[in-house]
Amino acid sequence: GALPRLPPFAQRVDVTGAVVAANDLAAGLGLLAGLERVSLPGAGDDPESECRSASEAGLRALETHDLVVVHVEATAECGRRGDAAAKVAAIARLDAEVVVALLQGLRRRDPEWRVLVIPDHATPCTLRTHTAEPVPFVVYASGDEAKPRSLARGFNERDARDQGIFIPEAHTLLERLLRR
Repeated sequence: GALPRLPPFAQRVDVTGAVVAANDLAAGLGLLAGLERVSLPGAGDDPESECRSASEAGLRALETHDLVVVHVEATAECGRRGDAAAKVAAIARLDAEVVVALLQGLRRRDPEWRVLVIPDHATPCTLRTHTAEPVPFVVYASGDEAKPRSLARGFNERDARDQGIFIPEAHTLLERLLRR
């Protein structure tokens, strides 16, 4: 097929961006959108090192870019293998070694920041393939840290459904994240 042409990311949203990904498809989509690719050498071979190197590379990329997309493949790989226990462990590792590390780094660097955490697709262990099911997401900003917590919600499909949080057009999440 023909190579699709996308409007350059920096022109569309007026920010510079990079994509951190060991996965060639995720990196390629970032390149098509005009993001700079930050490679993770060797990370595709070891899901544990993928998380550590992804968060480190993401924080380094934020030194020169306004927005960084960090893609980690480990949880989807476990889903494709049908290994529920490994997927739970990969999600915990993603949380501890990517999300927490990025939040800590952002807090040290800048008083104002925003984070969007979202899977690129669902990969249920029972089906061992991607599905079109809605996925959970969270948009979190530095200003949210001072807000009182009134609802106890988890970052999972059930809690998102129970709270009625649903964005039918996922591409609008980026605009929500970048609102000033």
